[in-house]
Amino acid sequence: SVLPLVLLVFSRLSTPLLSRSQGMSSETTMKKRKMNGQDDGAAASPPAAAERQLGEDGTAATATELSMVAKTKAQIMAHAQNNDMDSRLSQIDELQNKCQSMRNEMDGKRSRLSRVDELENRCSRLERSMKVLVQDQRWEYSARPIPYSYWVERGYDEDEVDMLDNVISGFEQQTCKLRRGEERGEITLGNDDLRNDESETVLPHGELLLPHWQEFTNALQLYHQSDTGRPFDFEVFSICNIQLSPFVLDTLTQALKMIRFERFVLARNDFVNARKGVNFAIEFMQNHPGLSDFSCSDNPIDSMEDMNHLLGAINSHPSLKKIYLENCCGESVTGHSILCSLLTSDIRIKRIFLPSNNIRTMGSTHLSDFLAGNPPLEYLELRNNHLDDNDAAVIAEALQGNTNLCHIDLEENNITDVGSNALKSAIFPDSSGMNSNVANANHTCYIHGLENDINNFDLRKVLNIERKIYFLMSSRNRQGTNVLHLDLEFGGDSLKLAPKVLECVHRCWRSNYVKISHVVVNPLSIMYEVLQSWKMPNLFENC
Repeated sequence: SVLPLVLLVFSRLSTPLLSRSQGMSSETTMKKRKMNGQDDGAAASPPAAAERQLGEDGTAATATELSMVAKTKAQIMAHAQNNDMDSRLSQIDELQNKCQSMRNEMDGKRSRLSRVDELENRCSRLERSMKVLVQDQRWEYSARPIPYSYWVERGYDEDEVDMLDNVISGFEQQTCKLRRGEERGEITLGNDDLRNDESETVLPHGELLLPHWQEFTNALQLYHQSDTGRPFDFEVFSICNIQLSPFVLDTLTQALKMIRFERFVLARNDFVNARKGVNFAIEFMQNHPGLSDFSCSDNPIDSMEDMNHLLGAINSHPSLKKIYLENCCGESVTGHSILCSLLTSDIRIKRIFLPSNNIRTMGSTHLSDFLAGNPPLEYLELRNNHLDDNDAAVIAEALQGNTNLCHIDLEENNITDVGSNALKSAIFPDSSGMNSNVANANHTCYIHGLENDINNFDLRKVLNIERKIYFLMSSRNRQGTNVLHLDLEFGGDSLKLAPKVLECVHRCWRSNYVKISHVVVNPLSIMYEVLQSWKMPNLFENC
């Protein structure tokens, strides 16, 4: 590609050189003519000679010729630069291809390493299972009951001892279930009903309890997954009201790796080492990518670092849909930070429960801003925290544009009648206009704590709208102003609305939650008012 340009330059340079040689020969002829007396008076130099200048090589050249040379040089330089740029771009493309090839190779290695890890886990599990089988060729539950006197000596009363005995007997029941190969239902250690009991009795860790743990983890180890096509072996794995030591947590982590669960529950476990407890929960979630529900209650976490690790595992989990964290804030952990960590723009969780976590917004609008963005969150429980009237007001404003949230629980907070009225206005605006009551209200979210007459009972938006219309018309019926208001709000179209309004009233009356309300009147009363006040011939002519 450079050769044509070189030839072009050569041709352009050769032309002026030939012209110069011709000029020189003409000049010599003129000199001879002068010497011979043949000068015809044209002694002046020809015009072209006046325009000649010295080129870079010292030879004479015209300005046009010099311009052409400079232009040609510039073209050659630009062409060389373009060639250099093309070469560099080609090198970049080559490097990018090499990088992509290396990425693909690394992905393949990661996949193979993941497979290797999985096989190692299976081999380790099989090895442990073989040891258990060798020891238990004729198995029977060998862990002995803990004597009654053992608990009495440690200050437990009779009722508490009975509860502890029930918890210990659960070890044998769950172990036998696993040994028999049962696949449905729950694996539950401890009584989760104790969370709602006034007693806070927790089965403490001790040497006498270790044989029971050994029997249980051996049964987990021997459990064989069947190819039933179901995504889970058990619906729930829960440990409630049992203290967990680091040794027990490590043993459980290994034994639970290969069993699939849908829900995971930890309640009142009084961890001997709180960080170990947090790591146990994190590893459980990481080992169970199909988990959809995680619950942790009455297990205070004192370190914000540990809490952030737990929240990071929750947010990064691929399939969690429900989170329940109750009374999990220790001394240095703030409930509002937990709330903000869970309410993210890329949230996948549908149901969040954060009761009793000392949540104070301190004027922050993170919660209301999140709800105003209409995220996919469907259920939010913030019961027994420290939200106030200002929080209620901004939440009410945010709910007006939210169509995904179905339930929000704000009971047992610092919300007075002022905040309650703000929340009511989000559901059923305090206005006499049907347009404002229907168009500007939230018709999908049930707010726990508000009286039933104004709440959104049904998951179907249209039924909530119809019920609010019925309530509004019932209120107007007492004053006999239904037709007047409809004429003012809808003008000439109000007559066309009459059949639909009466149908709406009749349909709502058939719903039980409307019949028991003291707000509504009998639909016959509304029908009578409408038929009496409107000109019925005009009604039928316009319909």
